[in-house]
Amino acid sequence: WQWFVTLTFTEDLHQERALKLYRVWISKLNRHLFGPRWHKREPFGVYWVLAFELTKAGRIHLHGLLSGVGDTRRLDWMDIWFGLDEISGFSRIRAVENQAAVSMYVTKYVTKDGDIEFSPNLRDVSRDLVALAGGSGNSPTPAR
Repeated sequence: WQWFVTLTFTEDLHQERALKLYRVWISKLNRHLFGPRWHKREPFGVYWVLAFELTKAGRIHLHGLLSGVGDTRRLDWMDIWFGLDEISGFSRIRAVENQAAVSMYVTKYVTKDGDIEFSPNLRDVSRDLVALAGGSGNSPTPAR
């Protein structure tokens, strides 16, 4: 993983709307990195895992891990998130320095039944790994 992102909203919204805004943001990032036809070329964009969390006040925010961003300037994408929509709040994007800590963080969401989304290209990779390991390959979670 290369980036750890936190994305917030200025008002309450449904999880589906939050996911839609995230997908618009990630599509812009993919277009920047891989060109306008990024979805037609392997690796089919940035790999990502996205977790939904509620603040103490009950407002949804997102935590994500991204890979495949290269040397893209993080501050630019924080600004793009803020300007994406009238309800896009602040964001924080940090470079991942400790892969083990990141794995523990994601595991925290899995074990507490948090809602997690995987990028389509990551789901394909995990399905292939499960199939190689002798599993059914239908599981949405990565092979262990």
